[in-house]
Amino acid sequence: MGNEHSQAYRRVSETWPDADFEPVLVHVVDNVPSVAETTARRWRYARWSTDWRSVIDDPEVEVVDITGPNGLHREVALAAAAAGKHVGCEKPLGRSAAEAAEIAAAVAGAGLQSNCNFQYRHNPAVQYVRQLVSGGNLGEITHVRAVFLTDYGWSPEGPFAWRFDAQTAGWGALGDIGSHTIDLLELLAGPVHEVVGSTASFVAEREHQPVTNEDYASAVLRFVSGALGTFEVSRASAGPKDAFRVAGHGTRGAFEWDSERMNELQVFEMSGDEAADGYRRLVMGPSHPWYGRFCPGAGSGLAWHDMTVISMYLFLRGIAGGEPTETDFQRASQVAAVLSAIQSSHTTRAWTTVGTSTVSTRTM
Repeated sequence: MGNEHSQAYRRVSETWPDADFEPVLVHVVDNVPSVAETTARRWRYARWSTDWRSVIDDPEVEVVDITGPNGLHREVALAAAAAGKHVGCEKPLGRSAAEAAEIAAAVAGAGLQSNCNFQYRHNPAVQYVRQLVSGGNLGEITHVRAVFLTDYGWSPEGPFAWRFDAQTAGWGALGDIGSHTIDLLELLAGPVHEVVGSTASFVAEREHQPVTNEDYASAVLRFVSGALGTFEVSRASAGPKDAFRVAGHGTRGAFEWDSERMNELQVFEMSGDEAADGYRRLVMGPSHPWYGRFCPGAGSGLAWHDMTVISMYLFLRGIAGGEPTETDFQRASQVAAVLSAIQSSHTTRAWTTVGTSTVSTRTM
C-alpha cells in the first residue's frame, strides 16, 4: 500500500493540472533497507530511511501517510499529530473502535486534516448511485445488501502474515474488507443504528502459528433511517478475487454494483410503464463523477489505482483549502464503531447499538 499511495500522489498533478497545490514526495520509510531504497528511487522521494520517527522529525514533511501494519497506526498517527502534521492512513484506522476514536480525537484536537483511504466510495458508478439516492430517483431506500468476498486466506496452506494476528491487526476480515463495506453502505443508506452479527474463523493455524482473528463476518443492520441491510465479508472464500457487491432497493427504484465489473452499473428507475420497467445496464463515461479526469471516452474504464488517486486528491485539496474530507478520521472512527458492534453482537448473541455496545432487550 505504500507503493499504491505513492503512485497516487505522483498522479495527482497530472490528473488535476488545474489544482492550486502540488504534492512533493519527501521521505519514505520501510524497516527493510533495500525496500526503502528501491521505493524512494521508484517514486522519486528525496530521501529514505528505516525508522518511521525520521519522517515525523523531518521539517520538510507536512503530511504523514501511514501504510504500515495496523499495529503501527496509533503510535505513528499520535506522533504526527503531536508534531503538527496532517495525517493520512490506510484502513482500518485502529485495531479497535476505542483506538480509532483516540486517533481521530488527537488529530482533530490538534486542528489537523486527516484521510482514511476508503477508495471504493470514489468509483464513478458508486458516486452516480449516490446522486440517484440523494436526488430521490430511487425513492426512499428500504433495504440494502453488501457482500465482500476474497480468497487470500481460504487455503490452510497459505503463508502466515500479520493480518492473521489479532495483536498486530486487531480485526481480521472485519477491519480489512469490512471497513470498505460499512463505509459504502453508510454512504448510500446513512448511519447504522444497531446490528446483530456473527463471526467465524475457518483456518485455525497457518505455518504452525495460530490465527487469532476472524476469517468471516455477517450481520443484519438497522439504519437510523429505518432501512434494513445485510452485510457479509470473508477473506476465506475459494473462488472470488475481489467480489465487492453492493445493492439497494427503494420505493421507486434499485441499483446493483459489482467491483469486479466496476465500470458498469445496474439501475432500475420506476417509469410508470409496468411492461417496460426493469434494470438497465449503464456503462460509465465522462458524464459520470470523476470519470473524465481519467478517460476521454465512455466504456474505457477506470482501474482500482485510479480510485486511490481520487482519494489522495481530495485529501490534499482539503488540506490546501482548510476543509476536512468526507473520509476523515471521524468517518473512519464511525466505521470502526459499527465493526465493534458486530463483533460485540457475536459475543452476546443479541442486537447491539452502534457506538455504545449496549445490548437491547431483543435477542437473537
